Amino acid sequence: MIKQIHIKNFQSHRNTILDFAPGINGIIGESQSGKTAILRAIKLITTFRPLGFRFHSHFSKTSRTSVSMTLGEGDKISLVKKKNSILFSTDDINWRKPGVQVPDVIKEKLNMDDINTQEQSEPPFLISSSPAEIARAFSQITGTEQLGEWIKNINKKAGEIKTKRRLLQGEVDRIEYKTKELVGLEDIDRLLTRGERIEKKIIDLRKEYSRIDGILAEIVDLQASITQKEEWIENKEILAEIEMGQLAIQELQNEMGAIKEAKQIETHLSEREIELEGLVKIYIKQLKKEKKCPTCFSLLTPKSIRKVKDEINIIIRHPHHNEDFHR
Repeated sequence: MIKQIHIKNFQSHRNTILDFAPGINGIIGESQSGKTAILRAIKLITTFRPLGFRFHSHFSKTSRTSVSMTLGEGDKISLVKKKNSILFSTDDINWRKPGVQVPDVIKEKLNMDDINTQEQSEPPFLISSSPAEIARAFSQITGTEQLGEWIKNINKKAGEIKTKRRLLQGEVDRIEYKTKELVGLEDIDRLLTRGERIEKKIIDLRKEYSRIDGILAEIVDLQASITQKEEWIENKEILAEIEMGQLAIQELQNEMGAIKEAKQIETHLSEREIELEGLVKIYIKQLKKEKKCPTCFSLLTPKSIRKVKDEINIIIRHPHHNEDFHR
């Protein structure tokens, strides 16, 4: 409740002090005597409207306008405005350049709204108002308007939670779909075991290839020797030796065919190794993305993902590490 208002240099008011009584107060006076200016001064301190400085009295010898109120509880509130400065104050608190809104502390002390004042040109309060306007006014007075705002905010939050739940469900569905794409990865152990056996076979074949290489060198020397002997020796025994040499050459050629087949196997295994490395990259990429173990769904750190990648690469290049990896 406003107990007193003091208006200085506001429109037609040079230095006006008005004392209010409890309940409803009416301001009566002749036309152009400053009745509406009093309401504007009240709105200036309660709503910080109108903006600007056009309400400053033209007759004032100072460059400032001030409106101060004493409330029923004894609190004092004041607004001092110059052309380029603003000062709100209450008790020992001051606000300079508060923006375009009344400070919240002052709003709470005033506890005023449009329903607290009425100009002479307005119809009697609520008498000619529509049912909706009357209901809105009573809601504003009793505070149920705020309750409606709370319900509105709660419904808004509930809608946001439902939307978030749908998004999370979509994420769960996406993860489940991605998990299905990893179904074939459990065959990695079987492929690594098979790769280990194949690599061992490749090592044996390479040893055999080296041995056959030495035999081929001997064959070349033997063929050169046979050619020389055929030119100057026609001895049957020599011819029989030549036939035996040819048989040996045939056997070596057969071994060469086996070497060629071994090389083809080695090429095929290299291709399978590249495919296996591609599968490992896809597997590691998916682990980084999901950050969860596809078997137990426990969380994976970047460090544990790097360790898995390193161990798999070691197994691919050195299959004898396979047992350590399983442990």
